[in-house]
Amino acid sequence: EEAIKDVYNELIVPTAGECYITLEDHTKVWINAESKIKYPVQFTAGERKVYLEGEAYFEVQRDESLPFIVQTNAVDVKVLGTKFNVSSYAKEETKVTLKEGKVQVDCDAGKESYILHPNEQIVYSEGKGAELLQVDANRISSWTTGDLSFVNEPLEHIVKVLERRFNVQIVIEDPRLASKEFTCTVKHVTSVDQVLSLLQKTQDLTCKKDKNQVYIIH
Repeated sequence: EEAIKDVYNELIVPTAGECYITLEDHTKVWINAESKIKYPVQFTAGERKVYLEGEAYFEVQRDESLPFIVQTNAVDVKVLGTKFNVSSYAKEETKVTLKEGKVQVDCDAGKESYILHPNEQIVYSEGKGAELLQVDANRISSWTTGDLSFVNEPLEHIVKVLERRFNVQIVIEDPRLASKEFTCTVKHVTSVDQVLSLLQKTQDLTCKKDKNQVYIIH
């Protein structure tokens, strides 16, 4: 029993990848590109704990005797049974978004705690601390069904998402464009060109490919 408790699986999802797994307790997890999740072969010792770097969407099986904990570098998310999205990539803000149920988000090594209700999101960064927002949780987790949805997102954030998802390089030549906010939804995205052509239609930016196959936005 002791030996099993210490055995962990580590799943690394590469750029342009995506993965779906079911944990030993029947919790469902969708893992996004450039992410890593570490989880025990068997949950024991009074809790279910997984470690996440990057982004994942969880549908946690309810078990009040065994709380479910998602640990990231920035925050811990504590759950009983619920559906929620966690995005915690290195050098980016950490975002926890609740779709159903209730979760507790512990920030700053537990110094601050928040209880989230459906369609609420905590955005946490070391510099700014935590902020509670009202969002559409379905849009936030739409990546699990192949869609891409952005609401008032700065272009530099959208570019990071596209680079991870499609394993491409995108350069924003005009620094003023980087902070410009865009809203768009693309269903069943299969190529980066779908998104970039939509962005070109909605705003005054143009996108071209150079000889090294790098996308240049200006």
